[in-house]
Amino acid sequence: MAIAKTISPGRLVWGDYVFLSVIVGVLLMVVWVGSRTFEAAVELEEVKLNAAKLATRFEDIGAIRKAGGVVEPEQCANKEVEAEDGTKKPIGIWSDCWAAVVALAPFNEFKNVLELDNETFGTACDRADSKTHGLIIVEKSTGWFSAGNTGTTYGPFDGPESLEKETAFRISLCDRWSNLVKVREVKF
Repeated sequence: MAIAKTISPGRLVWGDYVFLSVIVGVLLMVVWVGSRTFEAAVELEEVKLNAAKLATRFEDIGAIRKAGGVVEPEQCANKEVEAEDGTKKPIGIWSDCWAAVVALAPFNEFKNVLELDNETFGTACDRADSKTHGLIIVEKSTGWFSAGNTGTTYGPFDGPESLEKETAFRISLCDRWSNLVKVREVKF
C-alpha cells in the first residue's frame, strides 16, 4: 500500500515555480502579440482612410465632369481641342490629371505608414518586393465579353490615356503581406 505525501498549503516546490514562470511568459507573449497586431491594424486603417479620401476626390471630380461643370484641377477636365476637320473634340490625359490631384492637399502629404521608406502610390502589389507594402494602387477597369461571359479586369493606367469618356477604376492598397485590399471602385 502506497503512502500518499501531503503537501502543506503555502509551500511551493521547484515544479510550481517552473509552471508559474511558463504561465507568466505565455501571458506576456500574448500581450505583446496582441499589441503588435493592434498597431498593424491601426496603420492599415490609416492607409485605407487615405485611399478612401482619394476615391472620394475622384468621385467628386467625376460628378462635376459628368454635369459639365468647372473641374479643379483643370488637367482632369474634358478640354475641347480643334481636330483637323475643324470639329471640337474633348480630351484629357490621365497622367496629367493624376499628377495634378496627388499634388493637391491633403494627398501631397500622404505618407506610407506601413513602411515609411516606401513610396505612397504604386501600380501593383508584389510579394517578392517589400517596397510594395502600404502602397495605394489605382487600377483601370476594363470590361470584357467572351462567348456569353462578361467580366472586368483591372490593370495599370497607361500614361497618355484619354479621359474623353467616363472611366471606371478601382482604388486598392497593399497590406503588410502584399495582399491587395480593395477600398472602392470609382466612376470618373
